[in-house]
Amino acid sequence: MDAPTLRVATWNLQARDPAAVGIAELLATDAPDVLLFQEARTDLLDRFEGLMGHPHRVLRPDAGSRPGQAIFSRVPIEATGQVDPPAGRPRLVWARLAVPATSGIVVASFHSPVPFGRTLTDNPWRRFRHLRSIAAFATDLARDGVPTVLGGDANALRYAIDGYTDAAHDRSWRPVGGLPWLPPVARIDRIFVGPGLRVTSAGTRCRISRSDHCPVVVTVEPAARGV
Repeated sequence: MDAPTLRVATWNLQARDPAAVGIAELLATDAPDVLLFQEARTDLLDRFEGLMGHPHRVLRPDAGSRPGQAIFSRVPIEATGQVDPPAGRPRLVWARLAVPATSGIVVASFHSPVPFGRTLTDNPWRRFRHLRSIAAFATDLARDGVPTVLGGDANALRYAIDGYTDAAHDRSWRPVGGLPWLPPVARIDRIFVGPGLRVTSAGTRCRISRSDHCPVVVTVEPAARGV
């Protein structure tokens, strides 16, 4: 039996209406099996007809930056959870998928706080604590041999997770502010792929987004049989 493939997309929707933001175009262009959303209007996404083909869902209006986070999947979900926050709202939610011919693959949506804001709780130190907890979650899964894909908005230009591949590391990126005529100078949306998985394709869809947050799409398969 050939190794199963899984296509995962991540996108910060910036609280925009899912019917108008370009999700239908992303689905038609890339046909992702799993979508990881940040700043997502979970109530509207749950009713959006374009996502009827992704019936397995995690809807968390209490996670990430408002209005929330969501995971949509064609593949059945066996379990879900979150990373307990060091402060404030949970910044990572996850689901374990029942991928055929594997022992399950974990996908996670993360969204760290902005390093600035109107209150003392929005600051670089708070962001660092969340990024550190996200990385610890990922490295624990890697140590336990659980294949994992994490996608989201790091709100950081430099962020890496030991042992994980930054799948779109060398791809061009739209600069913060969403001005398409500027050179790509900033990248805050990422997909990390853990040990036990091999990246077969990766790309960004900035033209679809019409904002400084670009959808990232990656296709993975088990690196060896029996993963």
